[in-house]
Amino acid sequence: MTGMRGAPRAHTGRASWLAAARLVLGAIAAAVALTAWALTGPVGAAPDDDFHLASLWCAPTASADFCEPLPDGERGEVRLAVAGGSRCFVIDEAASGACTREALRDDRRAVTDRANFAVYNPQGFYTLLGPLAGEDIEASVLAVRLVGAGVFLALVISAFLLLPPARRPALVWGVLLTIVPAGLDLIPSTNPQSWAFGAAAVTALALLGATETRGPRRLALGGLAIVATAIAVAARADAAAVALLAVGVVLILRLRPDRRAWLLLAGLALVAGLGVTGLLTTGQGDYVLPRSGGYGPELLGLALTDALAMPILWYRVLAGPVGWQDVPLSPAVGIIIGLLVLAATIAAFRAGDRRMRWALALVIAVLWLLPLYLLVNNGSLVGMYVQPRYLAPIVMLLGTLLPLRGAATLRLPGWAAWSIAGALAVAHAAALHGVIRRYATGTDVTGFDLDAGAEWSSPMGPSPMTLWWIGSLAWALLLAAAAPLLAAQKRTSTSEASCAGG
Repeated sequence: MTGMRGAPRAHTGRASWLAAARLVLGAIAAAVALTAWALTGPVGAAPDDDFHLASLWCAPTASADFCEPLPDGERGEVRLAVAGGSRCFVIDEAASGACTREALRDDRRAVTDRANFAVYNPQGFYTLLGPLAGEDIEASVLAVRLVGAGVFLALVISAFLLLPPARRPALVWGVLLTIVPAGLDLIPSTNPQSWAFGAAAVTALALLGATETRGPRRLALGGLAIVATAIAVAARADAAAVALLAVGVVLILRLRPDRRAWLLLAGLALVAGLGVTGLLTTGQGDYVLPRSGGYGPELLGLALTDALAMPILWYRVLAGPVGWQDVPLSPAVGIIIGLLVLAATIAAFRAGDRRMRWALALVIAVLWLLPLYLLVNNGSLVGMYVQPRYLAPIVMLLGTLLPLRGAATLRLPGWAAWSIAGALAVAHAAALHGVIRRYATGTDVTGFDLDAGAEWSSPMGPSPMTLWWIGSLAWALLLAAAAPLLAAQKRTSTSEASCAGG
């Protein structure tokens, strides 16, 4: 009898040790892969980087030696490379990042109004990271990129540790399914949108987990949702959409007419309040206001055209191009990830209960109607004005909902879980290869060997081909560590347990 009682205990101990080992392996692999992505592009590679770099170097917390604000309060004098001199490769897909070397050596200064002087974005991102802006522009940019990666990892790992075990696969696989390519391009970048992805990954699940736990864990999950939201809206006002959407999802899934509902509503109101405050206190809030000229019948045709073309925008979130929309990726990226997301969405609608279907419908409706409103408001067609990257955090939030099955999470046969992991590894490797190719040689050079004809690589990283191998293998290891979370657990029969006990 003693042996029979000890066997399950030993089995549980081994399972706990393996789970901890997978967590450590996954965290290290994710950190290595994000670092590889941080090294893929030259200074100025992130979209609108001339604006964001100047905003960092002219932030209130940055050294006054590197930016001289002009008396009008709307312009500043900064190094040429910071003011946009490193944009020499932008839009020209055949141009490598090599042209930035001359701009980085140039000590001359230029006057720019392309910075956050008029507080278009919230000031939090620039203020917190301003101290990293220094004389060595390349080192400073890499430091900012690594901080973005660290913020994202810290939020996701915290959520993983705090969430009930049944919810952890939804977090991990929701992120892995939707982070390539837009998320990996933006999270380790100098674009403030980097900080929106952490909130997209954890806020809804943290709020949901807070309704399913008690005591300190409930408070910690609620606090995590608030912290993630505060970080996001401190960087991007439009991150408010993620916070408000997460609140709506949890209301649909968990609100019931009882006394505990007031506690839930109070917590959700705080998260929603942070989102609305962030949106209305910056210049970005103007973009959600109605058109000054109103809405006439002439806009009906535009609205219909944009509504029908909206799936193109969604597809580009999963397929690229990335960067300044000038980094084309292999069609394999969009085909693999697009099919997996589509299959997961259909399965979630089929397997989910009524509340879950409504929650998924809400997110998809926002993905359709929010960009439609902004496009019509601006008189634009799909493909203009509203870039796919703006929707990427909402797509990631949707990804975290797709594996949910009531109080449990989707489980697949082992072969299916490992097949999905393998497919995502291929998509990631193709995406990383395309990004490194774009900046190492330009797209006029083809072939598998990224070192052949390479004109640029990060001075703080390995050669282009070595960087690709490191990043690809690290991501494959992360997927391997995550696959058991999705695979159905094998049941041990009573006879097997008895034999093990004997």
